Amino acid sequence: MRKIFTTFIKVSLSFVIFFSLGSCNNNFNIFDSEKNDYCNVSFSISGYETSSRTILPTSADKEKLFFTLKGALEGETQKILPTSDGDEVEKMEYETLKKSGFRLDAGKWNFTLYGYKNKSDDDPVISGEATSTITAGTKNSIVFDMQPVESGTGSINVTLKYSGIDTESSISRVVAKITTIADVPVEIASDTWIRPDPQAEEDPDAVIKDIPDPDISGSGTIVYTKPDIDCGRYILCFTVEVENSKTGNTMSGFRNDIVVVAAFSESSATLDIQLNQEYSITYKNVEGATWTGVYPEKYNSYSAVTLPTTANISKTDKVFEGWYLEDNYSTKKETIPIGSAGAKIYYAKWSDVELYVHGEGGELSVAGNDTTGTGESSAPYATLNRAITHINSKTDSTKDWTIIIDGEVTGSTDISSLIAASLTIKGNTGSSSDVLKTTSGTVLSVTAASDITIENLKVANGTGFLVNSETFGGGLYVKATSAKVTLGTGSIITQNTSKYGAGVYVDTGMVNLSDGEICGNTASDSGGGVYVASGGTFNILSGNIGKEGSANNAKKGGGVYNVSNTTIMSGGLIAYNVAKYDEGTIKMGEGGGVYNANGIFTITSGTVTGNIAGDTGATSNTKAKGGGIYNAAGAKLIMSGGKIGEVIDGTPSESNHANYSIQDGGGIYNDGTLEFPGDSYQIIGNYAFTGGGIYDNTINSIDEASWRSGYLSGCFINNNASRNPQTCPQ
Repeated sequence: MRKIFTTFIKVSLSFVIFFSLGSCNNNFNIFDSEKNDYCNVSFSISGYETSSRTILPTSADKEKLFFTLKGALEGETQKILPTSDGDEVEKMEYETLKKSGFRLDAGKWNFTLYGYKNKSDDDPVISGEATSTITAGTKNSIVFDMQPVESGTGSINVTLKYSGIDTESSISRVVAKITTIADVPVEIASDTWIRPDPQAEEDPDAVIKDIPDPDISGSGTIVYTKPDIDCGRYILCFTVEVENSKTGNTMSGFRNDIVVVAAFSESSATLDIQLNQEYSITYKNVEGATWTGVYPEKYNSYSAVTLPTTANISKTDKVFEGWYLEDNYSTKKETIPIGSAGAKIYYAKWSDVELYVHGEGGELSVAGNDTTGTGESSAPYATLNRAITHINSKTDSTKDWTIIIDGEVTGSTDISSLIAASLTIKGNTGSSSDVLKTTSGTVLSVTAASDITIENLKVANGTGFLVNSETFGGGLYVKATSAKVTLGTGSIITQNTSKYGAGVYVDTGMVNLSDGEICGNTASDSGGGVYVASGGTFNILSGNIGKEGSANNAKKGGGVYNVSNTTIMSGGLIAYNVAKYDEGTIKMGEGGGVYNANGIFTITSGTVTGNIAGDTGATSNTKAKGGGIYNAAGAKLIMSGGKIGEVIDGTPSESNHANYSIQDGGGIYNDGTLEFPGDSYQIIGNYAFTGGGIYDNTINSIDEASWRSGYLSGCFINNNASRNPQTCPQ
């Protein structure tokens, strides 16, 4: 025997019928002839979303219901409405009714639609009421919410005509379900037919009759008869499974329809289902896009399909936002679910890889808002943090993003995660008006693997990242092994404070100075401009650390304090920085330009000049060292090119100098290791009390000739001066 599974849950719902109104004309029968605001009305019955049709109770001859339509302007008595041909709509067949037009005055109308099984019946089986204001010259639509007139039960009788089976396959399983029409449907009944043993006898009471083998064309029929269903409006869903006898592979076909059940009536229909139908998928708004990998171009009803993702489609300068059913991007879709049918068209939505953040002042006229903003110039965000969140929400690591700062944006930002190939943070008009600043803490922390460039933007007023009562990196703090931050054209790190690395602190990762500027920062201990820790890398490519009138200040390393083995100066300028402090009554200061603490500082090009170690106002009791560079014990300074100092007019002095140390080593003070490979470097124009050019504390007893032959080869050390010459070169 075949296996039948049946469950019931009772419910009563409504049935909807639609009217649509055509344009007005002058050929009306029932209307006020003195008015000109009348319109034609046409009639139709709608389906439900993806349903193929609506199954209504049938007439006695198993074909159609008969309909009567009544209506009247509000306040008047309803009467049977005539068509534009003058035929009264009283128990009219649906096909005739659908083709008919109606003549109505503009105004508020009340309608009632009745459905009868037979023309001779006095009582309808379904009816509905609707109220609508009809406006002349516009499209009007009238919706009837149809309900069974009486309570009770009815039945369903559906013949399902299938096609698309090959000669090696047969139907193995059929499931018919009846559910309510709701956001969360309730199952009313479920019946299953499983192909029986060929020797089994047919069950005459089965809801799904035995299914014969398909004919030579792969077609056949399935008969479904369901009695005793509570009156209401439902979804009837068929699932038909087909099995290949040789491969064992299965496929399924689906069909969903609305069915309206009325008391003592049978809702019957003959429906078609294609079991191996493929439908086309068309993608629009994809001009200029790059397609990769495998993505669906066709689908069938028995398999869910995932639409292409960022792994399949991309544009270099755009972000893919997903697929939508409409070209105005109202309904987003990620999959085509099982049971879908028909050709599909999806529209790709793209957004720019550019976001705006607006603070005080600036050029944008719309205030920044992190809640309602979208990041567009017409709806900017208020903080850099919100813009970073926006980027990460796209989960596309291949995109190069730009965030534009407009005006003065206040708040600390920690980039602890960045899903992007790169990020440029730049000012809208330039660093004179576009500023990232904070009232406390570090202005910008980068603690994620990332590639970030800052351009045409000022970073100011930071007080440092607090760790164990000590502060690090007032303007920029970098701590991520694979992080790279480039201070590009027009970037300025200024007016920041902290104990270590007031302008920039490089803990781990890389910072490149490339046409940027680090000036006017003050560290209470080390690294007024930059502090490079042992795990960090700092490349000075171009730009400047310090400038005249805007010095970086610290006790040690006014410009740069270095502990790293990978700090390289291949261009740019370290200038006009100051290292000074008081130790009791002693005036101190080491490394006005650079303090190389325990790392390797390499100079291949660029200039270190105008830096000062010590208090220039002190006349005695001073121990300042290394106006240009202080190379500490355990550190190594490698200089194969570039200049320490610069050409000046006349003899260097307290008032006429390049780099200046109040005590020792105007250009360089060395307590570590010096290497001078090559012959393209210059140490000129520096001044100190002792050792205007170089004060080498490791070999201060040998003569100048031996020092030169042991350390230098063709270098240019000239016009350095000191008040107390020693045997080392000046």
